[in-house]
Amino acid sequence: MKPFVSLPFKLLTLLIVMLLMTGALITRLWFVKIQDDFEWQQLQKRRLAIQQYTLLHEIVRNRIETSLESYVELKATKGNHLSSIITGLNEEFDFLQLQWNMSDLWLLDDKFKTLFASTALSSDVVDMTAETIQQQAPVSKIICHEECDLLLSLPVLTNDGEIAYLAVSHSMLEVLAFLNQSTGADLAIVTTNQGSFSGQELVKELAILPPLSPSLHQQMSNVINTAGDTLNMNTLLTSGARIKFNDIHYLANLVPLNDGEHNSFIFIVEDISSYVVNYQRIQNVAFIIALTLFIVLSALMLLLTYRVRVRMLKLARNLPLLAEHDYKTFRSNKPEESRWFIDEIDYLNDSAEKLSDELEFLDKEIDQRTRELENIAMYDLITGLPNRNMLNFQLRKAFQTLQGDERFVGLLFLDLDDFKKVNDSRGHTIGDVLLQEVSKRLKKAITSTDIVCRFGGDEFLVMVPSVENAAQLESLADHILQKFREPIQLDNSRFYMSTSIGISMTNDRDCSTEDLIRQADVAMYDAKDKGGAAYQVFDDNMYQRVAKKVLLESEVHEALKESHFFFALQPQIDINTGQLVGFEALLRWKHPVRGMIAPDDFIPVLENSEHMIVLGYWGLKRSFEILQNMALAGFGRQKIAVNMSASQFLDPELLPFLTNLLEQYTVEPEQLELELTERSLVVDFEKTLSVMQQIRALGITFSIDDFGTGYSSLSYLKKMPVDIIKIDRSFITGMMDNKADMQIVESTVGMVRSLGMHVIAEGVETRAQLRQLRGYNCEMAQGYLFSKPIAESDLMDALSRDWIEGVWSGIEQSR
Repeated sequence: MKPFVSLPFKLLTLLIVMLLMTGALITRLWFVKIQDDFEWQQLQKRRLAIQQYTLLHEIVRNRIETSLESYVELKATKGNHLSSIITGLNEEFDFLQLQWNMSDLWLLDDKFKTLFASTALSSDVVDMTAETIQQQAPVSKIICHEECDLLLSLPVLTNDGEIAYLAVSHSMLEVLAFLNQSTGADLAIVTTNQGSFSGQELVKELAILPPLSPSLHQQMSNVINTAGDTLNMNTLLTSGARIKFNDIHYLANLVPLNDGEHNSFIFIVEDISSYVVNYQRIQNVAFIIALTLFIVLSALMLLLTYRVRVRMLKLARNLPLLAEHDYKTFRSNKPEESRWFIDEIDYLNDSAEKLSDELEFLDKEIDQRTRELENIAMYDLITGLPNRNMLNFQLRKAFQTLQGDERFVGLLFLDLDDFKKVNDSRGHTIGDVLLQEVSKRLKKAITSTDIVCRFGGDEFLVMVPSVENAAQLESLADHILQKFREPIQLDNSRFYMSTSIGISMTNDRDCSTEDLIRQADVAMYDAKDKGGAAYQVFDDNMYQRVAKKVLLESEVHEALKESHFFFALQPQIDINTGQLVGFEALLRWKHPVRGMIAPDDFIPVLENSEHMIVLGYWGLKRSFEILQNMALAGFGRQKIAVNMSASQFLDPELLPFLTNLLEQYTVEPEQLELELTERSLVVDFEKTLSVMQQIRALGITFSIDDFGTGYSSLSYLKKMPVDIIKIDRSFITGMMDNKADMQIVESTVGMVRSLGMHVIAEGVETRAQLRQLRGYNCEMAQGYLFSKPIAESDLMDALSRDWIEGVWSGIEQSR
């Protein structure tokens, strides 16, 4: 865990660091300024020494030159000027040497012939004379061998126009003496024996030339040895260097004796200990002043920010109370306000107080919303029933109460049959009202210990927390089914609702809620596949049936794409004339692997899936193609009856689709007959009636299939634009052996004909059945007696063989 450091201390530390850095920078600049001043003084000393040496050198040179010129002019008053000069030099040289401090003197003609020499002629004198002859002006140079002398050469003009050249050497002691007096420094002439000079030679390579006193010579040697391994000569020539020896600080400089030559130098050593001590003293004073100012300013800052730090620290310690929702303590620990002026901390305190008020209000609001959300999370908003979250909670709670094998937890999974059609046709508002009515019936059907929940959509679950056997759950399911047999009246609309129920139960405490719900769900789908309005108890074999259903649903799309579906057309015959009335289009599926799939296997699966509408539109289009092909083949304008599911019939795209087909194909509207079941008619009678009237306006006819097996109502039949009623095959099959079926067939035929409609009997297989139907004045029939359903690929051949001048040949055989 990181240590706590308050914000005031962080800010104070930052200010102190900034103050320290600023002070250090200013002190550093101060030290640099002092150092620059000190070095500037050293440079000034060097420049002054060089200026004084140059001046003294010029003075001595000019004095010697003036003296020699004066002497020559003096001798010019006598006869031969040149001889007078030579005679004078021979007679007066000792005097001149003493008077002018000369070492040697030479007089040469322009052929370098010696006219006078105080000593032997050297190469330096010859070189100087040659340079004088070339320039015809005085030339001077300092020559160093064992000692250093100033060598001066100047031209002398005789009365007869001859030119002679006078050379003189002068000791450098005079110059050094004057320079010592003017600078106060110790001086020595030094030289280097290097053939070439780069400036990088070490000081230790310098050699001191005589004459020097022993003490001064030793001092100069010590200075050179001390700096010899660290300093090069270029440093001494450019800026000079400080050298410390025996706690004495020296400033050492080198000045070349001759401009442009770096082999002989004046070594100037000056004692600057007093300057260094003063420089160090100034540095110490500057450091002490800077340190004192830093301490004083830091202490002053701590003092001035003490109250601010205390207020900020108190606020920092107070703010966490907001996170702890302790608003009362937060307000009681409010920091004090500023004494004279309002500052940022006061604004922060005010903002924090306002924040505490807002947070307190939000806490109350959140508590209220949380309770509402908990209610929403556990209960359904439409029906007010517990939802799946509450169901899972109650199931887990019930599992914990199980004790051995004596008691079970039961579950009923309910799904309303064809409820989607209500939402599609009447809208979700009516659908929600129906769900509310369904929830009321369910609550009335259960006991006080049972729990009914809305699982989602039109799915409900009833949990029975304690049951002895499956029979009790079956009894409850049967009771619920009885409740749903009564229609639901909403304003002027009446709805017949049915439900499919799946039952599961367990006595395993470790059973998961998902498994129990899944088992009930599987059982419910099994009940729905068997026609709905029933219940089924879960068993392990149901999983296989569900898997088969899922497989069929997944293969429908591929079957449509690859044209695996086709129509088998069963002829419909006029009983009295034998005329071919039309065909009923029966859907067939030829699987590429499993072969023909029975309609009873895939039709119930598709009826409750989204594929049924797509397949229905395919069937309508295919019917138009078959009708057009029959007409083009010369078999007249036959009629085809196509079965319609309730979901497709109530689809809003049906009417535009039919209109487009009538425009696209050369088929009359009367050639298409739409077959509806009684169950699909009564799901939403008003909506169904409206759609039928719009389609009937196009000229398309309607028939009711499987009449007598659903909710038959004469009032419905009278209102609907139905042309044909089809008696279900179950009644036709049983009428020869069962008087009840016979009476149903007879009364149905009579009732339908009295309403002005036509009758078709389905499933006619024997001549006896046909004779009985003729006796009842039934008009049309279809069945194996006339023909089995004919695959559309064989239809043309069958028509060519059995259709003769409009009469179906099979009817002749049945007479």
